[in-house]
Amino acid sequence: LPFCSVVSFNSESDLLDSLASRRTDSFVDLKRCRVSHSGLEYDGTVGETKSGLVCQNWETPNPLIETKNRFVDSDFPEGSKRKAKNYCRNPRHWFGRPWCFTLTSNVTEEDCNIPICVKRECRLTGIGVEYSGYMNAADSRPCISWSAITNSMYKQVLFDSLFPDRTRRGAENRCRNPDGDPGGPWCFVAADSQQSEEEITSVVKAYC
Repeated sequence: LPFCSVVSFNSESDLLDSLASRRTDSFVDLKRCRVSHSGLEYDGTVGETKSGLVCQNWETPNPLIETKNRFVDSDFPEGSKRKAKNYCRNPRHWFGRPWCFTLTSNVTEEDCNIPICVKRECRLTGIGVEYSGYMNAADSRPCISWSAITNSMYKQVLFDSLFPDRTRRGAENRCRNPDGDPGGPWCFVAADSQQSEEEITSVVKAYC
């Protein structure tokens, strides 16, 4: 899969270094979505969790959850806990995606529903988590629909939130990278190339 520009990133640390200098502003709006699964770079203003709970400020004189000694300013993309306000963030990679402490006493913290950025027909990063184009073949074989994959075929659970399309069904049979594989976007193909999708009982992972 081609890159969206001559600027590419082979690791999350390379991506974050570039985002710090804002060299990718023409390609993606980091206030609307996350480029990586972890969302360390997310710079938006969503201030509630996936279940609708209001987030606590990262720096507040009267916190429900004490955060003073847990994080420092450099853990946040804006370089300041105060500027991060009560927005969903992922300081120090505590969660697998942006999250926050809540103002609800029986729920200490919860992750937020920040979508993965959408880039069609090219990838911004080396791993291509954000790729949402239409390529649907790998190793000269057609990709199998993500929603057709069962637990007996692949042990790892591929949650809907890991796809830029928001759901496995929405991703159809197109190349994606829901597990953040360093090899880039991929898909499942039939282990036996002679079988139709309805007959498939065994699949293999193939890079696009």
